[in-house]
Amino acid sequence: MEQVKTQHSDGKILADIIWTSEIPDFYYMKNEDMLLQYRPTGADNIFNPLPDTGDFFLPVRLGTMGIAYNTDLIKTPPASWQDLLKPEFTNGFAIADPSTSGTALMSIALLKDAFGEQFFHDLRANGAFIAQGSSAVVNAVAEGEYAACLAVDYMAFDKQNAGAPIALAYPPEMIVIPSPIAIFIDSNNQEEAKLFLDYLITPAAQQIIADTGTLPVLTDIPVPEMYSIPPVTDAMSRAIKLNHESLQKWTDDLLNNFLAIMS
Repeated sequence: MEQVKTQHSDGKILADIIWTSEIPDFYYMKNEDMLLQYRPTGADNIFNPLPDTGDFFLPVRLGTMGIAYNTDLIKTPPASWQDLLKPEFTNGFAIADPSTSGTALMSIALLKDAFGEQFFHDLRANGAFIAQGSSAVVNAVAEGEYAACLAVDYMAFDKQNAGAPIALAYPPEMIVIPSPIAIFIDSNNQEEAKLFLDYLITPAAQQIIADTGTLPVLTDIPVPEMYSIPPVTDAMSRAIKLNHESLQKWTDDLLNNFLAIMS
């Protein structure tokens, strides 16, 4: 995002499209007139939990995060977030660095909203730590270096499908992170970008998203049964609620406080 801000200050954003999970950035870009207003064909059919997007951005998948654990090291799947405070997770639970991982940053915002900052102090007291990026921590769990980690759905399922001793558990309070996409108003390829957005919310594209092990925004697209993800309506009813637009105002404080706790 810093590169986008720098290019915007220099007078020209070089990319055509931005697609990330850092939702507050989209509200920032919308307010700074950096995005093209466009409503893709089929947008009326998608499940959009984000308010006030104004057709400047829309989610095209609903990422979930759970507790990935090594099944050789953890025999009883964690059933709640508080289970991470048990002895079997002592010095063995990792969280990707939220200063570089957008999904990790969104996750700690949701966990703080659900359980308060004390939960992070309790995790740290049990030896939880900040590790590498999102994919690296999942790899480390799959290889038995860590007992468990906060994990993006499809990353854990990729390892599981490859035969690694890893599983993903979803506590009752689910972390669901919409992943928006938008077109930069500076784009020289706006018509092509619009076609791409149109395609991403077609049933064919949404089935590809579901087949990777993440929730589609078309609720009638099935996620394969081999994945443990609840259906969209169930997941959203369990999802921790957060005011994503207001989050942009205190993201720095959230990050700095979390890093201080976990250091």
